[in-house]
Amino acid sequence: MRASGPRLGGGGGAMDSLFPGYKDKVWAQLPKNVQKFLIVRGNNGFESEMRSICVSEKTRVSLFRKYVVEPLKPSYEYRKVGVDVRRQLARGTFLLGKKSYVPEGLRDRLDTSKAENVFTPFTEEESAYRRNFRSWQLSLGGLVVAFLLWQSRKQDPYVVYCSTLAPTPPEQMWWMENVWHAMDIPSVRRGYEVYRKVCSTCHSMTYIHFRHLVNEVLPEKRMSQIAASYDVVDGPNDIGEMYTRPGKLTDAFPAPFPNDEAARYSNNGAVPPDLSQYTRCQEDGPNYLFSLLTGYRDPPEGVVLRPGLYYNTYFQGGAISMPPPLSDELIEYEDGTPATLSQLAKDVTMFITWASEPICDDRKKLLLSAMAQAFIALACFGGWYRLSWISLRTRRIDFTKPVF
Repeated sequence: MRASGPRLGGGGGAMDSLFPGYKDKVWAQLPKNVQKFLIVRGNNGFESEMRSICVSEKTRVSLFRKYVVEPLKPSYEYRKVGVDVRRQLARGTFLLGKKSYVPEGLRDRLDTSKAENVFTPFTEEESAYRRNFRSWQLSLGGLVVAFLLWQSRKQDPYVVYCSTLAPTPPEQMWWMENVWHAMDIPSVRRGYEVYRKVCSTCHSMTYIHFRHLVNEVLPEKRMSQIAASYDVVDGPNDIGEMYTRPGKLTDAFPAPFPNDEAARYSNNGAVPPDLSQYTRCQEDGPNYLFSLLTGYRDPPEGVVLRPGLYYNTYFQGGAISMPPPLSDELIEYEDGTPATLSQLAKDVTMFITWASEPICDDRKKLLLSAMAQAFIALACFGGWYRLSWISLRTRRIDFTKPVF
């Protein structure tokens, strides 16, 4: 998926280590019009890419119908065998209600003046031949139907198999999946905003602390303000009692419920999963999470859901306890990005993916560094090998008569 915000050097790079928070400082110095232009351009790129995927899907369906379904339709000559297609083309009667079966190059060259009498397009001889042919054709068809009915009595009734597996989520082009790309930090920052304002009311992130976001997602001062807005239970104190204090950077994200029983009681018997490692635990995690957040639909005809359940195409079984969490303009981004449904789903997916492995960028840098060192070592070894063995491989030994 294309990055939807201005990229100022990637995330987790060497510049972040040398100048913490430099991207936010550079972004703050840009004029408002430039910021708005960059934000709108990135969001329009993402939305146009989503629309292109839909258009390509429609194109594939139309091509499938054109080259696979249409050629499998019953031929016109088998429905009216008495007069072959070539003779009907010559008389012009082949055009009556069957223009879709005529080749494109022949439609303009056919003479339709011969098909004025649409009730009797055939001669008497042709009609008699057709009636005789239809008589034994109907007899043969009756025998086939009788055989099929007799055969069906000996067979077990057919069983329709309905799979409970959810359809495979469509593949999205995520920026961080490429080994040469880092995490889309502006999108991760917006995703944390979505999680903090929407998702944190039900879902916990046990393994993520506020300090993990410092100079990676937000500056230290801003993260300290966010952490202090939460009340954290700590203790015991000097007299052995638990007390409440403002949160700090070393604290973990506060859980919305004290235990699973309280969570189950507040959510109609379902426990919201922890999102710390969610994309790593699910197969094809980012694509599944994005499809799940945007896959809420009205239940199909014949499907009745219990009260408190909602229909989601990409959830196994189709019935999910979580109501649709996102909608257009649900929140207002701090950087002014239009908060569409797909934008909200993409940003929160990016944040949860980043939270599953905050050191992903460091691992990529380590891999690239190891690859570069391996190539340098290979070049040095090749030079040494050639230098050491070139004299032996290129020498010539002449066997001549000894001279005394």
